Amino acid sequence: MELILTFSTAFLLAIALTPLTIRYAGGLGLVDMPGDERKIHTQPIPRVGGIGIVLSALIATSYWITPEGGLWSELWGLCLGSIIIVVFGFVDDRSDLNYKLKFLGQILAILPLLFSGVFFETVPLLDLSPAPLWISLPLTFFFMLGVINAVNLTDGLDGLAAGTMVLSLALIVLFSALSGQHNTALVSISIIGGLLGFLRFNTHPARVFMGDTGSQFLGFIVAALAIKATQHDAIAISRILPLLLVGLPVMDTLMVISIRLYQGNPPFHADKNHTHHQLMALGFRHYEAVATIYLLQAALLAAAWVFRYENDNVLLGAYLLFCGVFLGAIWLGKITHWRLHADQASVGYERRNQFMRRNDWLYLHSSRVVEAMLGFFFISVAFFVEVTEPVYTDIARVLVVVFSVLWGLQLLNLLPSRVVTRMLVYSAGIVLLYTQLIDMTIHPVSNMLIDTYLAVTFVVLLLALLTTRREVFRFDTQDLLVVLFVLLVPLLPLGGFTDIALGRLALRFAVLLYCCEFLLGKQVQDYRLLNMAIVASMALLAGVV
Repeated sequence: MELILTFSTAFLLAIALTPLTIRYAGGLGLVDMPGDERKIHTQPIPRVGGIGIVLSALIATSYWITPEGGLWSELWGLCLGSIIIVVFGFVDDRSDLNYKLKFLGQILAILPLLFSGVFFETVPLLDLSPAPLWISLPLTFFFMLGVINAVNLTDGLDGLAAGTMVLSLALIVLFSALSGQHNTALVSISIIGGLLGFLRFNTHPARVFMGDTGSQFLGFIVAALAIKATQHDAIAISRILPLLLVGLPVMDTLMVISIRLYQGNPPFHADKNHTHHQLMALGFRHYEAVATIYLLQAALLAAAWVFRYENDNVLLGAYLLFCGVFLGAIWLGKITHWRLHADQASVGYERRNQFMRRNDWLYLHSSRVVEAMLGFFFISVAFFVEVTEPVYTDIARVLVVVFSVLWGLQLLNLLPSRVVTRMLVYSAGIVLLYTQLIDMTIHPVSNMLIDTYLAVTFVVLLLALLTTRREVFRFDTQDLLVVLFVLLVPLLPLGGFTDIALGRLALRFAVLLYCCEFLLGKQVQDYRLLNMAIVASMALLAGVV
């Protein structure tokens, strides 16, 4: 319950905080201006997303940082280092620090991590266990320094760094769970929640960038958590796994530095030699380049999982083979002048079914049909669920109050309807679905009925998309992440980690998410009936009515 609650809190906070940070980005001097030849965007874009990510993760884990939670006593070096790296990143986003001051901030952030005991206790490729400190501390230091800069340098396309690090953190959560490191899993999943909420605004075309505040924080936290999760005696896995967890940014950085040195340029000279630039030079469109890197990251992490019990040489060989095949494919494409598309222009064509579009009734009323189906789902499930633990009743009561306030602000036109609807559907959906899955009184037939109803709802959603006169939303790279999670979560060995069907939870929540985004994409003035149904469902769950 703690992990799901932490994830949900960070996810919802990121969705709520990111628009606020965007609004005040100009006053804070945190706007990324176009003009640099290596930049892809052509309009000024706020680079404040990192603030939302950090705040979301911090608030979501705030209870466990207290003495009762025990997170601070175990991970104080990680927490202190994160604060230092975020402060320097924020100053860098405002004032464009030179590389010497950037390195100073990174070094100051790494030092408390080392003093707190987070370092390579076993040196990969060498039979040294435990390794002498004069070897393990420098190794950890340079690994951390390299990953921080690698993630920072590869943050060049919309959603690229955030999406790849979400995948890495997901595997870190799994390794942490298998080794019983609850606090490491807790921190990791809070950052996943913050990143997924941020990606709602960072997916191409991005409305916000994470800036150095976000990218340096991500590099620091992922590298540290990768060490923490894999260097534990409770699981006898390969100690070189941290390299594979961040293998794509490391490969990209080493490739870029090698090219720069070969061309006689300084190693930190900005250019367009990064992996994503190489893919776009081969004719990949923006979202296609990002999606390709996501899939490559997923493949590398899958290899890390499959070969986790192999010795270090096997894993290193698999990683080098992966890098060689990928870089070789790019080199071959360049020398043969192969291009995925003849030009970079968007291909304009009508993707909606012309026959279905003749059905004016479904076109005119599709949003209200989807709204009614969602509202009925929330009310009916809340009516039949039996809350077995007081904590879930307390959560529902808090949500009733919060939802009522949000709904009231919407009625007074003090808060946009789309913001209120999204917050209500996402938060109530997670709570209701989770509560239903842990309710032991629910008969298997009831679960089958719920799945059938949501399947029918999804079919109605697809029909509505086929009849609409304009593109309400399209499949993008964030949707690719959702699909990967929905497909992979049921396959993971999580039996000893949780007693609920996380795969079923992810699939059900995905249906609610897409129905919500369809409704908001229709740009109807408001969905008061749906909001009323959600408030009523939480009141039922809380026993208020």
